[in-house]
Amino acid sequence: DGYQVDYVAAQHVDADLIVHYGPADLDADGPIDVRFVFGERDIDVDTLASAYSATFGAVELVVVVFALAYQHAAEPLARRLEHTGALVTTVNVDRCADEASVATAVAAPRSIFGRRLPRCVDDEQLGTLLYVGPDDQTLSNLAMLLPRAAVYRYHPQQRRLETRTCELRVRVP
Repeated sequence: DGYQVDYVAAQHVDADLIVHYGPADLDADGPIDVRFVFGERDIDVDTLASAYSATFGAVELVVVVFALAYQHAAEPLARRLEHTGALVTTVNVDRCADEASVATAVAAPRSIFGRRLPRCVDDEQLGTLLYVGPDDQTLSNLAMLLPRAAVYRYHPQQRRLETRTCELRVRVP
């Protein structure tokens, strides 16, 4: 995701609200309310749900993370997969800076790169990751964060679910 919300510039113009368009670092918080606008790329949720069901067991825990442009499909997919082991992450697009929302965020279930899991799970349970989107930096970061996880990727344009192997290359002088 990688793009920072510019809280400093907003403070210089005495802003009350920031509207951030496009990719964003969802882990960063600041002193001003933020609304995120990610855009919406086309995705067929029915095809994704079918690919999920054909690949994973009914009770297998699978963390499902969306690239931000596909995040709008998270809730419909979660409804389709509610009786499976899918842990479909969500993103809070309205971020408040007041103390009440900070307390709520602390009490909320675990998050991964600013995406909330629907319930708390142990690291040992995070054995499978399904990323919905392109093979990008967010996917690489997730794979490094969960080094023991089997990593899968669903490519919405190709309507295909595939495994992703991560190779670490070390240059020897």
